[in-house]
Formats: sequence, structure tokens, C-alpha cells
Amino acid sequence: MRSDADANWADGIAAPLREMLDSGASDDDLDRFLCARRDGDEELAQMLHSEPQRPALSAVQASSASYVEMSLTRIRVAAIKPVVNQLPVQDLVLYIRFVNCASELLVEAHACSAVWESQSVVEAAAGSLQQAALEWLKAR
Repeated sequence: MRSDADANWADGIAAPLREMLDSGASDDDLDRFLCARRDGDEELAQMLHSEPQRPALSAVQASSASYVEMSLTRIRVAAIKPVVNQLPVQDLVLYIRFVNCASELLVEAHACSAVWESQSVVEAAAGSLQQAALEWLKAR
């Protein structure tokens, strides 16, 4: 049984997330939006949703960001983008939670590895997370 909080969160996440994807939001902005919504920071979420899209981080900015956080963001966004317009809102919430938890465990297990620098590795990891999350949703 889903709680009212889950339903309220789900009702408010799908449409803005889809709009941000359609407008070309960066992976970092999408991740920040999801985290703000998850943490209940409606003001930050609204600001991220309504602000004009910025260009991707420069190499200097990217190198100063946490390696683990960047890896997490890349994997999460790659796993969420293909299904965000296909899942019902309630399933999308569960899917995002699964991907967030599983991606954190995956990246932490290989946190010191340069493997995450490869886009093909990120895409493979995201594809595996996507498949696992969808199978988990079916089994529920």
C-alpha cells in the first residue's frame, strides 16, 4: 500500500521532470531536481524547473565536482531518461527510488575505479539498472 506522501510526490514529479527533459536540461540539473523533490525542498525544485537551461559544466568545473557524485548522476540520468515518458506516475516514483539506491551501491562498490570515465560503461550500468528496476516493478 502506498502512502499519501508517495502519491503526492509522484503526482508532482512526473510532469516537471518530463518538461525538463524535453527542454534539454543537463544531467546535473535533472539529478538536483530529483534530489530536491525527494528531500522536500519545493523551493529549490521549482527554481531548477523554471530556470533557463545552462550549458554543460566546463572541464574545470567538472574536475572540481566529486567523482562519485558525477558518476552517480551520469548513471541515474542514463537509467531514467529512457523510461520517464513510458511509466505511470506511481511506477516512476518506485523506479526512481530503485535506481537511486542501486546506483549508489554500484558506484560505492567501485568508487576508486576509473571505469566510470567510460561512457559505454556508464550506459551499460544504466541499462542493467533499468532492466533490473523494470523487472522489479513487474514482480511487485
